[in-house]
Amino acid sequence: MLASCVVFLKVNREVLVPPSMGQVLHAFFLDRVRLLNPDLAGQLHSPTPLKPFSVSPLLGRVIYEDNRWRLFPGEAYAFRVTSIDPEFSRWLTDSWAPSLSGEIGLAGAGLEVAGWSLNTDAHSWAGSTSYEELYSNIISCPGAGDRITIEFYSPTTFRARGSNYPLPDPQKVFLNLLQKWNYYSPINLGDNFIDFIRENVFPGSYKLQTRIMHFDKYKQVGFTGTCTFRIRRQEEDIIISVLHMLAEYAFYAGVGYKTTMGMGQSRAVHIRR
Repeated sequence: MLASCVVFLKVNREVLVPPSMGQVLHAFFLDRVRLLNPDLAGQLHSPTPLKPFSVSPLLGRVIYEDNRWRLFPGEAYAFRVTSIDPEFSRWLTDSWAPSLSGEIGLAGAGLEVAGWSLNTDAHSWAGSTSYEELYSNIISCPGAGDRITIEFYSPTTFRARGSNYPLPDPQKVFLNLLQKWNYYSPINLGDNFIDFIRENVFPGSYKLQTRIMHFDKYKQVGFTGTCTFRIRRQEEDIIISVLHMLAEYAFYAGVGYKTTMGMGQSRAVHIRR
């Protein structure tokens, strides 16, 4: 199973939290895992470049003032944890999420857990599927279009030769997703279409902004917004279908650097033409 578990939060009075909430929620998530399963927490914390999970920043209305975020009673807040490892997804939904209740402390602020869900009807960032279902739904539908639009909701960037690369380069976007898919999926896609991406996929249009992602002791530059990728060659139907599938996979996998700390939250956008 692929899982996107949204945890609903509320505050009973105005509270201030740091803008580094992606990092704060990452720490909260791992602390809770460590409490429930110390061995699993050690595995998740190990230095592997392809983590099986992502953690979003705080979702909901905030006002930025004096280097803090102000949260308001009566507003809906949430965060989500995703998993692209089927075994970990089961543990996430069977053990981790049900353990959340009452008030939790986030950077010194008390927020109340109001439930959690995998249901897209409950929250647009919630969901669940499987590798097999995602693969069959896309590959079995012929005539995939020559445009793929992805929303980069939270600041997104890539690492290139030790430096930031905050641009939606098609090779970096789709190869990042391909690496994660091949590592965790029972359906290996190989790497035969790397040359196809380099030669035939390019940004066609975009609405992007530069945004800063705050961490405790530093800041990271990224981009947010939407980018529509155009595909030049149309005869390679299976490759085009795979690219559409990887765009759908981004909802669970995230894109780019530091997706476990709030960056790279992404999803395919379906535009009627």
